Amino acid sequence: MNTKAAGWALALALSCATAASAATAEPWDKDVGNEAPKLIAAGWVGTPVSLEAVKGNTVVLAFWNGDIPC
Repeated sequence: MNTKAAGWALALALSCATAASAATAEPWDKDVGNEAPKLIAAGWVGTPVSLEAVKGNTVVLAFWNGDIPC
């Protein structure tokens, strides 16, 4: 197989793979507008806080991993 044909074959394979994954992927915004799941998390000083207690307020969830050195 020559270089040009191999390039076209690769392009066709990649476009088919991309189309297949896009057809099966979930939309990223599928949960926008839905009610949040029940959640009780540790507050700033470790006291439990539920989402129901802060309903109507802006809530910022911060996730981090203490195992990764800064």
